[in-house]
Amino acid sequence: MNELSRLAGMPPSKARRYLISFLDCGLAEQNSISGHYDLGPMALRLGLAALSRIDPVRASVEAAATLSRQIDRTLLVSVWSERGPVIIAWFDSTEILACNLRVGSVLPLANSASGNLFLTHLPRKTTRHLVDQWTRQATAGGQISRTKAREELERIIETVRRCGVGTTQESLLPGLSAIAAPVFDSNGSIIAAIAEIHKAQDATIDPKALGQLLIQTANEVSAKVGYRWQAFQEA
Repeated sequence: MNELSRLAGMPPSKARRYLISFLDCGLAEQNSISGHYDLGPMALRLGLAALSRIDPVRASVEAAATLSRQIDRTLLVSVWSERGPVIIAWFDSTEILACNLRVGSVLPLANSASGNLFLTHLPRKTTRHLVDQWTRQATAGGQISRTKAREELERIIETVRRCGVGTTQESLLPGLSAIAAPVFDSNGSIIAAIAEIHKAQDATIDPKALGQLLIQTANEVSAKVGYRWQAFQEA
């Protein structure tokens, strides 16, 4: 009790009254063996109720809009569909980029920064039909073998896992490069990708710093919707 009162910054008698009230209403509970206190069932219900009121996709879009204004860069948000990642939000910078992408455009798995993220973090069974389709297209001309095509996909996955972001350099749109970071939900599943697009020859771009900024933004959204990194890293 002394430790609780010290941390709460109140006298022990007052801290005890609060603790008893929290125990009575279920906000806290005491372990019968260790005697330690923890959050109770009512706290869990309140937390779940708060999470249910947060739309992770909306939160991703709002975060992308804010970041676009702050750094004056073109940002987009994509989510998964049966056809692949589809753009659901687009925020132009003051320097308009000439490209044919727009809200509703479907991005490829292998040739887009956002697609690389979904390829890496979605279950294989979810992306298998698109992976098979890409492999058939990649090997159709006979210039690359099926084995080499699959090795290329594995290389992409390995790179994303190592760097934490998806990146492409003019592989989707001539003259344009992109960096994307993943947003995860409370179950550790990817729910969105926040990406930045810029001119490939833009000397003002620091890819590493921009990637870290995107990761920070995506992580903030993930935390807001209940994702816990430590729990899933240890699983």
